[in-house]
Amino acid sequence: AEDGIRDDISCLVGSEMCIRDRVLIIWIIQTVALLIMAWLMDSVSIERGVTALAVTAVIGLLNAVLWPVLSYFLVPFAVLTLGIGALLLNGLVVWLASLIVPGFQLVNFWSAFWLALGMAAINIILSTLLTIDDDNSWSRNQVKRRMKRLEKPEPTDVPGIFFLEIDGLSLPVLEKALNDGHMPTLKRWLDEGSHVLTGWETDTSSQTSASQAGILHGDNSNIPAFRWYDKASGEIVASSDTKLLPILEEEHSDGNGLLADNGASRGNLLSGDAPYVMNTASTLRDRSRFHSSEFQAYFANPYNVSRTFILFFWDVILEIRQFWQARRNDVQPILDRHHRGGVYPLIRAVMTVLMRELNIYTLIGDMFAGRPSAYATFVGYDEIAHHSGVLDPGAFDILHKLDQQFARLESVIQDAPRPYHLVILSDHGQTGGATFTQRYGKTLEEFCLLYTSPSP
Repeated sequence: AEDGIRDDISCLVGSEMCIRDRVLIIWIIQTVALLIMAWLMDSVSIERGVTALAVTAVIGLLNAVLWPVLSYFLVPFAVLTLGIGALLLNGLVVWLASLIVPGFQLVNFWSAFWLALGMAAINIILSTLLTIDDDNSWSRNQVKRRMKRLEKPEPTDVPGIFFLEIDGLSLPVLEKALNDGHMPTLKRWLDEGSHVLTGWETDTSSQTSASQAGILHGDNSNIPAFRWYDKASGEIVASSDTKLLPILEEEHSDGNGLLADNGASRGNLLSGDAPYVMNTASTLRDRSRFHSSEFQAYFANPYNVSRTFILFFWDVILEIRQFWQARRNDVQPILDRHHRGGVYPLIRAVMTVLMRELNIYTLIGDMFAGRPSAYATFVGYDEIAHHSGVLDPGAFDILHKLDQQFARLESVIQDAPRPYHLVILSDHGQTGGATFTQRYGKTLEEFCLLYTSPSP
């Protein structure tokens, strides 16, 4: 036991900081964030700096004691309220701290709510500037304990395998990302020889639904495109339609998909016959397949929802800024407001931030649960490449952020109840080019009508 304690408080090997130093730095960052918010908010009062140190310490202790219990029971409510319940719980913790620490006063609960959210935002900024990873031993141990209590995994030497799909990434673009330093984790794996880089070609239906049907179920017949005209119904159907996908999966599955043996499907179009599913399009309408326990790993950390909320709106700002930069610099081909205006910045943030965060934390939970296999789709690059271009700086930024998350998964393996192999793959590539309208000055429909209209 003494050796274990000594290991916990000693410095980690290499350039990583001591756990003690990390706790101290995070404590200082939180205190600075609290003081900044108190200066910005008239409804928050802190007598002196020592009081701020005490407040952040009490908030940390309350999170350590109360959050594991409260979040365990409130996860269904948090999921159903799209995380708003967790944000309210964060505000409650800050409000309780104001009742405990003399010299720390709040006008009302909503002051605590906005204070907690603002502190999270400043914490992200300062942690980024100081290059402190957003992962830490406390939050990881929270997930580990929670999954151990829920799943009771048996330790084994039999390795599991996680398939991590980067949607829409072609081999040439990946090679450029590696050579230009955007994906240092994948580059290190290749240099160390633990991974090899191999290209492959899809069939003529080069898109997600056909590729995932083949990868997850071994059959992608009769999926001619992402959208196609169905003669039987006389309608144009989309393979992302949550009404169509259960039928599509039933037609292509023999019950022995890639994930049938106690595997997990995370953020995919099809399930691969996985018994554990989260944000899998083919199962979204089946209420019997929805289990709030799938989100336990994400809600184990009290700051995850706040962090995701802030990163979400930061990505919205990034998209607006990048779009106007592209217009100002006359980047060609450039898409019009219909493609990147309106609600698109919100849609992009869902794909690039929300889906990524849910996938990563759920996969961390899967590792601690000892799942033998998992398949997760990361759609952020594909979303940006379709709207901004396959070589857009924003697309490479998404790849860099995703590479950081792969490094987090790698670091979790050492604490998992079994070894794991990580396979990074893509379902298809894509090429950039002008739209039909940009190329020819008229839409495809207008062109077809021009040559099919009866002669006068």
